[in-house]
Amino acid sequence: MEKILINLGCSKQSSDALAEIRPSRMVDPGHFHFQYNDCLKMRYERKLGPLETMYHVYYIRGVDIYAQMATLMCEKFVTKAEVTEAMVCLLKRHPMLRMTIKETDKEYPEFKFVEMNPVKLDIQVSSSCDKETLLHDESCKSFAVKDGPLWRLTIVRNTNGEPIGPRANGHEFSFVFCFHHSLADGIYLRTLFADFIEFLDMVQRETIDASSVKEIEILPAIEYLLPLLNPNRRVVSLDCNSGDPSKFIDALPAYEAHFYDEIEQLRNQKQSTKSIRSHLQSTKSKKFLLQCKQNSVTVTGACIAASCIAFGQLIKSSIADDVKVLMIPVEIMVNMRRYTQQNSLYQAYPGVAAVHLPLTVKLPLVENPREHFWYLAKQCTDDINNKIISGYPLEYMSTEVAQEIHSTPNTGKSPYVLCITNMSTVDGIVKPNQRARFQLKEFPAMTQIGIDDMPIFYVGILSMAQELHLDIGHCQRYTSQSTAAKFSWNVMSMLQNYSNL
Repeated sequence: MEKILINLGCSKQSSDALAEIRPSRMVDPGHFHFQYNDCLKMRYERKLGPLETMYHVYYIRGVDIYAQMATLMCEKFVTKAEVTEAMVCLLKRHPMLRMTIKETDKEYPEFKFVEMNPVKLDIQVSSSCDKETLLHDESCKSFAVKDGPLWRLTIVRNTNGEPIGPRANGHEFSFVFCFHHSLADGIYLRTLFADFIEFLDMVQRETIDASSVKEIEILPAIEYLLPLLNPNRRVVSLDCNSGDPSKFIDALPAYEAHFYDEIEQLRNQKQSTKSIRSHLQSTKSKKFLLQCKQNSVTVTGACIAASCIAFGQLIKSSIADDVKVLMIPVEIMVNMRRYTQQNSLYQAYPGVAAVHLPLTVKLPLVENPREHFWYLAKQCTDDINNKIISGYPLEYMSTEVAQEIHSTPNTGKSPYVLCITNMSTVDGIVKPNQRARFQLKEFPAMTQIGIDDMPIFYVGILSMAQELHLDIGHCQRYTSQSTAAKFSWNVMSMLQNYSNL
């Protein structure tokens, strides 16, 4: 690993660019403090918001480092020097990438972002040919939180890619960004990748002008940009257990009873996360999206339904016949930017603004649960939409995040056995005018899944090149590869079946 120290304030180009930094006229200046270093460069400093603090607390506990890979077919060979120049521009545009995290003078847990001084880059070149191993290893590495940077970039040249371009002489490279979750969520990460590719393209075409790089506005924590709760808002009922309680069974104890021997056998294994990646081909993906539209169902709602039915299929054989409903608590990732002011700057909030939202799915334990797929998908879609419209995520964020910061992690798996996140389409990472020189081939991610207070399965959804992709992660100290593969196959076979018109 090589860390490159750069002084963004001393070169003429850098000082010109950084002269653009100024306190935002749109925010309360009390949120920020400015200092001058020896090069007279302004330094940002602000307190972490509750959501940022929660993710930092997770980091301190040893989880929540996010590794995202973009595999690109590049018309030209990419050098480390070109990547370094592109990253310097990226850090100029995005001040969040220049942040460290330090404790404040107040009691734990209170932290503040402080800009690196000097600014450092962490860029590595790897010879690894196993992308999954590389993603896993990167997601396990920590950061020098107080000194920075809170990210790193690993470059891999692949030798098995198909060439592109008029001379058919392309080169396949994988770029792995690993981030502290307090800096970025999946939405902001797409922006960072898009800007990185834009700068790399300009470097290779020798059209880059570092002095013209405009810095985006650094904003307060997302909580300061969200509206206050409406006291007259419609309340969402969370009573999921109406009916005879003897006819219901909760997913976690049912799973642990069914897989007791497997869980005991794996308990002494080394902690590691494994992902199973699948996708629907373009034709089937289009048909599936059309089916969703015809049934007034979102892709997220359909994938939740498929995941819950697949989960039920794993354990149904050991559930008593008189039990009629499997209660499956699910966490979905909700982008809180939807609640900010109608302003493009806020909608593209540069930081972390995604929160876990609880949802309980009632899965009927009938002979053939697949027959209930569209009904269940519509129910999940409506439940999510009703919660979002009601403002429930705002209330949940204002109360549960604070509780999570001060809580002690529960021993054993979380009752929320599934965590589902939808990154939507990622094609925009490579802009149309760049696609003759760069083609996005893969966009896999990995985050560590342990045992304590973690889901059994993580289900990641995205669309790329008009194909629906699913990444299903699990902890290998708790769930065997064969069990995870069966779950993944059940999910994908269901989506395949419902892609047929």
